[in-house]
Amino acid sequence: MIDIRFSELDGFTTISTFLKEGRSPGPLGLVRPIRLPLALALQRNFNVPVLFITGQMNRAQVLMEEMQFWSENSQGMLFPEPVPLFYEDASWDESTRAARLSVLETLSRYWIPGQKPQTGRPPFVIASIKALMARTLPRRDFILARKVLKIGQAYDLEGLLLQIVRLGYEFHEIVSGMGQFSRRGGIVDIWLVGEDHPVRIEFFGDEIESIRLFDENSQRSIKTLEQCSLVPTREYLLPEQGKTDEIMHRRERDICVLHPQATSLFSYLPKGSLVFLDDQDILITVSEEVEKDAMELRQQLVVEKDLPHDFPVPYYSWSELYDQMLSFTPLNMSFSGMETLQLFRQDVQPAPHFGGKLGDLLDFLDSETAEDHQVTLISRQSERLQKLWEERVNPADRRFALVQFVNESISSGWKMRYPDQRIEYLISDDEIFGWQPAIRRKRRKLLPDLAVFDIGSFEVGDYVVHFEYGIARYRGLVTRMLEGVEKEYLFLEFADGDELYVPVHQAERISQYIGPDARPPRLTSLGSPAWQGMKNRVSHAVQYVAKDLLELYSKRQSVAGYAFHEDSDWQREL
Repeated sequence: MIDIRFSELDGFTTISTFLKEGRSPGPLGLVRPIRLPLALALQRNFNVPVLFITGQMNRAQVLMEEMQFWSENSQGMLFPEPVPLFYEDASWDESTRAARLSVLETLSRYWIPGQKPQTGRPPFVIASIKALMARTLPRRDFILARKVLKIGQAYDLEGLLLQIVRLGYEFHEIVSGMGQFSRRGGIVDIWLVGEDHPVRIEFFGDEIESIRLFDENSQRSIKTLEQCSLVPTREYLLPEQGKTDEIMHRRERDICVLHPQATSLFSYLPKGSLVFLDDQDILITVSEEVEKDAMELRQQLVVEKDLPHDFPVPYYSWSELYDQMLSFTPLNMSFSGMETLQLFRQDVQPAPHFGGKLGDLLDFLDSETAEDHQVTLISRQSERLQKLWEERVNPADRRFALVQFVNESISSGWKMRYPDQRIEYLISDDEIFGWQPAIRRKRRKLLPDLAVFDIGSFEVGDYVVHFEYGIARYRGLVTRMLEGVEKEYLFLEFADGDELYVPVHQAERISQYIGPDARPPRLTSLGSPAWQGMKNRVSHAVQYVAKDLLELYSKRQSVAGYAFHEDSDWQREL
């Protein structure tokens, strides 16, 4: 994390004063790379939720990638835009739903007495303009639909299940993804919005006996909870008198049909929140283009009779959104003619570019450190650059410490001048080499002891392989009474109708069958020695291959190698 002393800049003090008075300082005229760290610095000052609005989704993703670099304690949240066009009769993907609803759930807590987070940094939400244009579930409906389940309290289980369906959760035999639930007797598994793992709620009669967070793959408990919150898993609710299977025929396009008072994310923001516009001119242009495409699609669908002519508008225009954000004193961080705040235009400027010419970079470091200016190089090649600097300047020289090397990646850097005329440079791979950082897709981390068998990924009828008994057909999850105790088993069917019930805790003994072609495999007969014979043959073949590999590596170890000379300056520069 780089410490940028924004509080020493006159422009920062001016902005803070304007915001405290509820006035806008006008366009800030900031270069793009400094907008995110400045917004984070202002959030630290005011300690309120933030909404940062960008023109394009890829820009929002880049900002999310950089957030942890600028502030390790920030609670960054992405409010993504739906992929389908407005009026298109298509469902939003699960990841978009989950991310958007996590934001709604977090912000809604500020409107519930006693639910506002007491610790940690307030949320910093990044959204594209199209994401904000999409109308969403009214805040009041979202809060009223929210239900807190606590240990020791009594609930009507059947009524609770109906409410779960109305909230948009889908029934699955095994819970394997967010927005799914299952029920087995007095046990309800449900993957709640915003959680990394599902919860298991056990009832004793009508009373909740335990609530446990568990791993969806191994089915092992992670920790015990005192309570959990049921929140909608889609941005609409089904009518209470509607059929439970109606959820299958509804899409996010119908939000305005189901909720005539559908609203925007601004209604969820608590009073005093900060709203930043990455570039207001770009936001206006993009929103107008999106609206134009939406109107053309609407006309086409009405002509084709795929959309009623009186269908409500499922989005907000730019003017409507701007009217809503005015109560938050939005800050336009970009340039906008002569109205731009002059203080920042003087204090913060783009960093110099070197186009991969490392000699020019080293000459620049020489001249700037001679003037006692601080330079920070943020690069994936920081170690290599540091060695070049060591060759140019003796580490004992006072100028050597004026250059810092950080092994990270950001979009671009800047030049900052403080009131006392000190100058600091932040230079990235973009300025040094012309590289732009790639967007890293976040993946859920898997536990090191992850079971081979992922219950949720199997359907009844799939072919599986049991390590000890062979190839079988998976027939589902069943409950059996053994010695007076009811337990869950995986039902496997082998050749000749033979059946095997495998306890859930032994699921790691089972894996999916992967054959050489699309033909169904021959099922193994229980008790037959054929499977054991096949395992023995495979074991011998593995030992044979291992022996060959040992001989090969033994030969490699005994062969004399060739020691190359160290890289020259030319090679390092290359």
